[in-house]
Amino acid sequence: MPEHVAPAAALASESQEAEAGVHHRHKVALFLGAAIRDEHEHETESGFALGVEYQYRLHRFLGVGALAEGALGEFRDVLLIAPISFHPWRGLRLVVAPGAEIPNEGSTEFALRLGAGYKIPIGGRFTLIPEFNADLIEGTPTYVFGANFAVGF
Repeated sequence: MPEHVAPAAALASESQEAEAGVHHRHKVALFLGAAIRDEHEHETESGFALGVEYQYRLHRFLGVGALAEGALGEFRDVLLIAPISFHPWRGLRLVVAPGAEIPNEGSTEFALRLGAGYKIPIGGRFTLIPEFNADLIEGTPTYVFGANFAVGF
């Protein structure tokens, strides 16, 4: 290969990697945010949300994992879900996650999370992922927003 072509090929390769987004096979994240539950017509409850998540990337575009999240405030619940994450473009992440909500009072209920976030690299293996989620629990929506602080390995 001529010398003047090799640097161009290397730059093209680096550009393709940047476009594709570097991903790690494993990710562990700490979530900090807020949760707002729309209880009735004009009543809402809010709380602080704290969670941990593990994700295993099956493919550049697909990841599966486990998430445990607690809400503390006007309501106290624990959410245990199995996120299926789609990574269609650069840092964009779309999530569908079935699971269960374990309320402080009452019985365990089916939960379904729909969410979106965007991965922002903050150095090496670390990322910041702002995200918004809608949890549907027995017909009552809970909106959860905040940020994941993640490390990939």
